[in-house]
Amino acid sequence: MDPMDEETISAFVFFPRKQWGPPLDTETVKDLVLDLPDGVSIGGRFFLSKKSSPTILYFHGNGEIASDYDEIAPLYLERGLNLLVVDYRGYGRSSGRPTISSLLEDAENLVEPLGRWLQDNRLDGSLWVMGRSLGSLPAIHLAASRGEIFEGLVVESGFADTLGLLERVGVPIGARLIPEPWPRINLLNISRVNLPTLIIHGELDEIIPLEDARALWQACGSEKKELLVIPGAGHNDLLWIGQRDYMDAITKLVRGFISGS
Repeated sequence: MDPMDEETISAFVFFPRKQWGPPLDTETVKDLVLDLPDGVSIGGRFFLSKKSSPTILYFHGNGEIASDYDEIAPLYLERGLNLLVVDYRGYGRSSGRPTISSLLEDAENLVEPLGRWLQDNRLDGSLWVMGRSLGSLPAIHLAASRGEIFEGLVVESGFADTLGLLERVGVPIGARLIPEPWPRINLLNISRVNLPTLIIHGELDEIIPLEDARALWQACGSEKKELLVIPGAGHNDLLWIGQRDYMDAITKLVRGFISGS
C-alpha cells in the first residue's frame, strides 16, 4: 500500500458525504456516473451553457460534493462556459473509498469514459481542467499527463508543499517517511505542464499559504501563465470576495484561446 493511503492520513484529508435524492436530468443540469475499469463508479454534475461552449472539468475541495456547485455554476454559465464537477470515491454518487493515490488513478481512468459521455451528449467545445485545493492534485496531474486533450489549466487555492499542508490539517506526520514524489508532487507535475495556466489564490489563505501559489506559478512549465491574488481573501471565500476578478481571469484565459489572442 502506498504510504499516502494510510488511514491515519486519509482520515484527516477526506471528508466524504453522499448526495441523496434522485439524480437531476434537466435541460441545463444533468447528473452522471462514469464507470472505471476497477468497478468503481464516479459521479458528477454537469451544468450546460451551450453544447458548443467550452467545458471546464472541475475537481472540487475535500469537504465538497458536486451538487454544492449549484449556486456557483451560474457564474460560469452566464459567461458561456459549461461546468462539469466530478466527485471523488465515496463522495456524492461515487462508490468506493477515497485515498490520495486514487485521486490520480481515477483522474487518469476518467478520461476515456468522460470523452465518450461528452461525445454521446454532443458536447464538442474545447475542454479545460480546473482544481480547487485538494482538487489541484488531480487537475495538475491531468494537465501534465494528458495535456493533449485539454486546452488549459486553472488552479484555485492549490498546494505546493504537501507535507506542510498535511501538518496544517492535523496529520500526525512525526517521523513518518513520505516517499518521493509526494512531498513535491504538484511542483513536479506542474513543471511538466505546457498548457496556458491560471493560478488563483487568496492573499490571506490560512490553510494553504500564498507562498505555495507563487511556487506553483514559478515551477509551471507553460510560457503562458498568470497568478491572480485576491486581496483580503482566505481559503474558502476568495470567489465571493474577488468574484469579478476571479471570473474575469477564467473567462480571459478561455476566450483568449478561442480568439487566438
